[in-house]
Amino acid sequence: MKTLLAEALFASEVPTGERLSPAQTSDAVERALDFHEGVGGCAVALAGAYGECPETAVARMRWANEMVDASLRGSLCETYG
Repeated sequence: MKTLLAEALFASEVPTGERLSPAQTSDAVERALDFHEGVGGCAVALAGAYGECPETAVARMRWANEMVDASLRGSLCETYG
């Protein structure tokens, strides 16, 4: 589940490096899932980013994982369990 949440956050419009609260992370994940029509669409966006600019994509995925980890210690795990 954590990986899917991080992929959705990666595919969101939130700038890399922005520090998010658990509620902001949850909102960004939901918006990305809606925009990309689910986890499959988020995975396509992620793959495209790695193909276009792998160096930037690595940093963004690291950030997305950090934000999801922080949120899982907060309210995001209550929302997505």
